[in-house]
Amino acid sequence: MASVDTFAVNTLLLCLSYFTVDAVFIICIQEVENEFIEGQNKAKTLRMQMIVHHIVALSGIVFTLIMGYGAILILNLNMLCELSNFFLSLRSMYKKEELNTLSGRIVGICFAFTFFTHRMILWPYVYYLMLKSVSMHWVVYPTYAKVASVLFLIEFLILFYIQVSWWLLIWKSIRKLLDNFGKKGEKSDKVDKLDEMKKTA
Repeated sequence: MASVDTFAVNTLLLCLSYFTVDAVFIICIQEVENEFIEGQNKAKTLRMQMIVHHIVALSGIVFTLIMGYGAILILNLNMLCELSNFFLSLRSMYKKEELNTLSGRIVGICFAFTFFTHRMILWPYVYYLMLKSVSMHWVVYPTYAKVASVLFLIEFLILFYIQVSWWLLIWKSIRKLLDNFGKKGEKSDKVDKLDEMKKTA
């Protein structure tokens, strides 16, 4: 007889409440903050992507709870992707000029690493597991669970597309950080040479 993993269910319910609070914060509170960057299309696009991301994530968790069986445990595995948010939140505490400090770079690298490993590598694997789970339980799924599973699989691809676009922005930021680091080194070498020339003059 099949048993229900109450811990896994409760974990998803906790994630559901987390995403709900986060979605309300982005929609209601961040709207005021965005007045300072009005006219910047990229910032508006990013904010809209975040809203869509959270709404889709919320409905995805609900669909998973409807599907039941192995889907609940698989989505628990996927929630490891939220680990990157720890470093993202930590990075947001830095001032713009502090991001190029050693600690700022370390936090940025940790964020990029966790984002890539958990959202670019883990996600396709989780999608594969979900497809396998749905195919295994399709026969025993009632109609509403079949609808939920199809909608979930579509939404999962939408979320992955958004995260790929975010990764491209992160990668661009990393390259810029490395370029600035190199230029800073070249600049300091030129200053040292000028100092030597002044001393010998």
